[in-house]
Order: sequence, then structure tokens, then C-alpha cells
Amino acid sequence: MHDHAKIRGIEESALLRSPKDTSALSLQPEHLCFFMEQKVSLMTRYLSITKSIKETLMLKNEINLLKFLSKRQDCINMIQKTDLSIQKLMNAGADELSRITDELKSSLDGYLQGIKSLLEQIAPIDAEVMVMVEEESRDIKAELLKISNGRHGAKSYGNRGTYNPRYLDAKR
Repeated sequence: MHDHAKIRGIEESALLRSPKDTSALSLQPEHLCFFMEQKVSLMTRYLSITKSIKETLMLKNEINLLKFLSKRQDCINMIQKTDLSIQKLMNAGADELSRITDELKSSLDGYLQGIKSLLEQIAPIDAEVMVMVEEESRDIKAELLKISNGRHGAKSYGNRGTYNPRYLDAKR
């Protein structure tokens, strides 16, 4: 990723900045490519994690599921930060964006197409994962209900037979 950024003329210090720090980038539309490239990379990672979540659900491996869900949330947070940086750049440099080169327009279009393609791949997998999670949730609820009913039945059954005997000869 760093080599591609150097080719476009983005200095190394810009690559090391936090996505929140867009103040110095506002006058150079090429930096928009850096953030778009970062978003494509994050979306690719999100797709990979989502596939791993699906596989983990299929194998019913709850321990790994928590790990992947945490990674996925971290990825979502980074995507949101990148989106915010892109929005700041676009708002701050609206005049410069109207004068970008055809080559840069082509690069941005390529990134947008890549993001669209990734979203089209993610959506059906996400839908499958949601169905699997809902089914697992229903199964867990049914199992808990069985356990609860079993306990209730055992409890009420256990209370019977504790009556004091009648008609005993008390004179013995």
C-alpha cells in the first residue's frame, strides 16, 4: 500500500497520520486516493472476517466467534473513521476536487467500483450470517425453555409425598 501511495506523490508522513488529521491534506486531492485505497483494504478485510464468522457459525465454534466479532467491530470502526476523513477532505477541498485530473478521476472511479464490488459480495454473506444467528438464537431459547420446564416439573414433583401420615395408632 505504501509503494502505491508514493507513486501518487503522497509523502510518507501523510501515510503515518491518523485518519482524523486531514487538515494538512485538504488542499491535495491525491490524498483522497490514499483514503479510498485504505477503505478498499478495510472492506476486503471486513469481507474476509465476515466469511470467517460464517464458517465459525457453521462449525458452532463459539470461542472463535467472539474473536471474529471483535475483529469485525474494530474493522467497522476503522471504516467509519476513514469515511469521516474522506468526507472532511471532500468538504474542505470542494474547489480542488472540481479541478482534478482525468487520471485521478479514473483512480477514484476504480476505488468506487472496487468498494461497490466488495459490498455486493458482503451483502449476501451478511444475510446468511444473520439467518444463522437467528436460528441459533431460537435454538438456544428453545433449549432454555426445556430446561426451565424440566426444573419446574421436577420441583413440583418433588413437593408431593411430604404429607404427614394419617390414621396411625398414636398409642404405640
